[in-house]
Amino acid sequence: MQLDGRLTEPEVIVPLSNRPAARARQLANRRNAPPAPPGNQRARIHGGYAAVVRERLDAKALEVFEAVASDAPLRDGAELPAADGALVRLAAECLCRIEDVSANIRDFGLLDVETGDPRPVVELSAACAKRPRTTSTRWG
Repeated sequence: MQLDGRLTEPEVIVPLSNRPAARARQLANRRNAPPAPPGNQRARIHGGYAAVVRERLDAKALEVFEAVASDAPLRDGAELPAADGALVRLAAECLCRIEDVSANIRDFGLLDVETGDPRPVVELSAACAKRPRTTSTRWG
């Protein structure tokens, strides 16, 4: 029934014990939690690896496009070359991730409260910040 610590059949329900004391403990462990609300963010930690919402990505891509379009070399008429559209989208996604990670660092700090070590989100922040620079060098 188990493979690598995961249930192969998640719909299988563990039966209640026949022993009264064990059954009472099992029933005491049950809880009727309400379902997660729409737009659930309960398990979200920092959002650095989360998929970026399409509307947010589109808005950020428009901002990047407007900022880059006037200075971009080799324009096709008044537009960016088609090849640059993918780079604009990638830069927009990077900027959205940087905003999420920066908000987490702002809210919770750079260091783990218990150990004093840098939190993993700090390394992710550095990686997110490096990616747009790498992308922008492709524009020339």
